[in-house]
Amino acid sequence: MSEKLARVFGTKAPLVGPKAERLHPQSEEKPATTRKRDSFLAAMPKRSLERPPTSAGPPTISAPLAVPPPAKWEPPPFFKGLSGAVKHGSLMTCGVTANAVIYLSTHDKGGKNVAVVGFGSDPVKADKAKEKHRQRVVETLGKAEWSRKIFVLTSAGYLLQFSCDGAFNRLPEQSIRLSRHSVAFASDVIPGRHWVIQITTVYDGLSAITPGELSATPAPPAQQRPGSKSTYIKPIKQFLLIMDNGEDLDTWLTA
Repeated sequence: MSEKLARVFGTKAPLVGPKAERLHPQSEEKPATTRKRDSFLAAMPKRSLERPPTSAGPPTISAPLAVPPPAKWEPPPFFKGLSGAVKHGSLMTCGVTANAVIYLSTHDKGGKNVAVVGFGSDPVKADKAKEKHRQRVVETLGKAEWSRKIFVLTSAGYLLQFSCDGAFNRLPEQSIRLSRHSVAFASDVIPGRHWVIQITTVYDGLSAITPGELSATPAPPAQQRPGSKSTYIKPIKQFLLIMDNGEDLDTWLTA
């Protein structure tokens, strides 16, 4: 009937039945997960392709933080130095500074370093000059005051000299910092003293050098002074440890 009406009025009747389903299949419904994803993407704001405005000036670079200089070492009192000692003992000392003793032993009256240049090429004259020089050193050091002091070698690498008498919190009379620039060796710098350890170190600003030690240290040559082309030699600080026997000498050298 519908087909007849369509021919009369000139319209096409809609297809029904299996034939219509083959020609016009129904659209498949999207799964729930796909719908959620599409709605999530639609809700997201679109990213702008424009660059954010920048300041007109050049970028500023923050300056690095200044590193504070290392704190100057403060000598510990007697009880604190003794509590952290690697080695300690009572040793004989000379009232003259170690630098002065070494300078006296290695230089003649004219200031010539006889330990380096010797006493001349003539063996007979050299022996006489050497003995005369030795007697001068013995007489000079014999007039000095000799006494015992307590020496403390700390785990931090400092050698401290304390008086034998005094309060438990007394400060060291002298100190020397041992470092890679320090050397310690057995020395015959004092005539008649057979067990002497000489410690020599370059002044590094952490251990104080007394005016007496500076005056006893020979001035560097002109070509090695500040302002010259050569490197300036820093002042040298020295210690003399006078032992009572050879066993003490070995234990202090290996401490």
